[in-house]
This record gives sequence, structure tokens and C-alpha cells, in this order.
Amino acid sequence: MEYAANQLMFDTKASVEEIAHKCGFSSLSSFSRAFKATFNMAPGEWRKQDLQVAEKPYLKDPEVAAGYRRVAQYPLPQPKIIEVPQRLAAYVRHVGYNRSIRQAWLVLRAWANAEGRAFSNQFGVHHSNPAWVELNQCRYVACLEIDKPVKVRGIVNQLVIPGGLHAVFRLEGVYGELLPQISMILEKWLPDSGFKLRSTPAYAHYYNNHFLNDTEQFELDFFLPIGFF
Repeated sequence: MEYAANQLMFDTKASVEEIAHKCGFSSLSSFSRAFKATFNMAPGEWRKQDLQVAEKPYLKDPEVAAGYRRVAQYPLPQPKIIEVPQRLAAYVRHVGYNRSIRQAWLVLRAWANAEGRAFSNQFGVHHSNPAWVELNQCRYVACLEIDKPVKVRGIVNQLVIPGGLHAVFRLEGVYGELLPQISMILEKWLPDSGFKLRSTPAYAHYYNNHFLNDTEQFELDFFLPIGFF
């Protein structure tokens, strides 16, 4: 449903029925029912609406709202448009986008230490758009790139981060500023870019992970999966 919401907003050339089929629905009626159950409005209404700042769920968090006001004063960095390889990763899932994500990273770091693996290439996979999904429902995956498979799966499992064409943005800031930057990329850069959003999740490659340092500063590359109309 989150992917469908993105497509309705940004792929204006596709009909609602085409987007329904792209999202795996065999009929427009079943897609409409599922969409309305998730977002409390029909797909056509969603496409027509103009989301106002006050309606963005992430702005209910005072720190993120303050971050939005700071970030809005500056232009977005220009991305690199590049093909990237897929990556094998060990991961820990987490629901909720807030400081509790730190726990997922601590578990992953403890696993890496116990396994004798490097804890260097850290990736955060973003399955949810915080402009439309409540922060306590946003799905996030803490990932560590690995060069050999996970032997025993439990709390820590294994996945492949998809490759392909991506727009890569270098982002910096402090806790509370990342979600507004991601939202602005989706709402401002993407519609004017000439690209459309692909169905694979966006992700961050951390150089300075704000969930693991005391200053809560981040420096990362944000990978947005894109394609051609």
C-alpha cells in the first residue's frame, strides 16, 4: 500500500487501474478497498489531494518538526544517478522510527562481534515513507554487509539489498533532520526528476550512524531506487 501511495502521487501518467495491477491486485475494486482501509480514502482522492505540512505524520514528533524547519531553509543536494550492485546483508528488523532503532543496531553489533565479522558497512533499509505512515508503524531494517552467509538464523537473518539504478544523495545532519530530508526528496526532487520510483526499498549507507554515536550526528548516502517512465 505504501508503494501504491507513492505511485499514485508521483507516476501521474499511469491510471489507478494500472497501478493496482502493478501492485499485485487482479481487480480495481479489491485494490480500492485495500487502499481505503489503509489510508482512509479512495485511490483517486489520494491522487488529487495536496498533502499539507500539518498532515505529515512525522511532524507530530517535536524534534522532527524542528528538524523540518531547519532543513526546509536549504536546497537539497544534487544526487548521482548510478547503477549499484546488490548487497548480501545480515539484518535485524525493527518497527518504529525513533531512538529505539539503536537497540536493533546494538543487537547486530553484538552478533558481528560474536561471529568475528567486521562492523563497517552499515545500511538502513527504509520500507516506509514517514510522510504518510505513522512513525511508530514505520518499518526499518538495520543491515550489515557480509561476505559469507549467516550460519544460524534467529534474531539476525540474511537478505539481499537490491541493486539497479538509484539516485544517491549525500545527506548530513543530526537526529530529527533525516526524515524531513527523505520526505523532501520524494515530494520535491522526484516529481521534477523525470524518473519514477521503483518498487524496491530505499536505503541509507551510513558513514556516521546517528543511532550509534553520542552526538546523534549522521553522514550517509541515501539510495533512492528509480526507473524510467
